[in-house]
Amino acid sequence: MTLPTKIRLMVREQVWRLADEADWLTLPDAARTRKYEEWTRDPEIGGVLGRYVDAKQVRVYLKDSVIKPYTIARGSDPSRPFRVLGLAEGVSVAAGYTKPHGRCLGDGRVVCWGQARDWKGVLLAAWERAYEQRGARPYGVVLTSAGGQWASEGLRARGEELRRRLGVEHLVWLES
Repeated sequence: MTLPTKIRLMVREQVWRLADEADWLTLPDAARTRKYEEWTRDPEIGGVLGRYVDAKQVRVYLKDSVIKPYTIARGSDPSRPFRVLGLAEGVSVAAGYTKPHGRCLGDGRVVCWGQARDWKGVLLAAWERAYEQRGARPYGVVLTSAGGQWASEGLRARGEELRRRLGVEHLVWLES
């Protein structure tokens, strides 16, 4: 499918703005599904895309070509995890990671962040990345969207135990 650049950018800008307004990164799956349906029916989004792609593919296009890059772009910003862990704004970074997001700092500390629903994977990623680099250590993990079921004492106790066993120095659960 080939979309004219002007149309692709216009749709992306509009959907990204709406995703920001909806606080997309914290939305539960059911709410995301409703947003996809809403955007697909919107004449300025789905209607425009429907001129260039099969109507059945509009939702797929939104998910794979618009929201996936949005999620990566919005989730990759290290400023909040760094701030929460008390790291200086201009700290030296030796490497960057995605899936889950993270950084290896110049002094060997590894920091990772992601959503609370992915807590096991984010903790394990911090440990693995430190293990793979000589002189590195798993310093901190920041988990966002940690309200609701992710706020339970039992789950957080398991997270704390895994953090301790993996040698991750800091684990922070953020409600938003």
